[in-house]
Amino acid sequence: MAKSQLIKNIVQQSISIEEGLERLLVISYPLDDQDIKTWIIHELKGYSKTNRIPSYRQNPNYEIKYSGINGSFKVEN
Repeated sequence: MAKSQLIKNIVQQSISIEEGLERLLVISYPLDDQDIKTWIIHELKGYSKTNRIPSYRQNPNYEIKYSGINGSFKVEN
């Protein structure tokens, strides 16, 4: 499959992101780029505790305090 067709399919949402990543993995094999292959595999199967999680996958922690019946609450970062 041509790279441009893969991009078109993802943008038009005619394939899932998962299917797009699987196709990208196949396309990337001739490139012999281990970093991109590792990234794709982690995106498909998840990151383990020993892997560095990309910043776009990290969620900030917020503490929410509810103060009773009136419904007021406080969010702290």
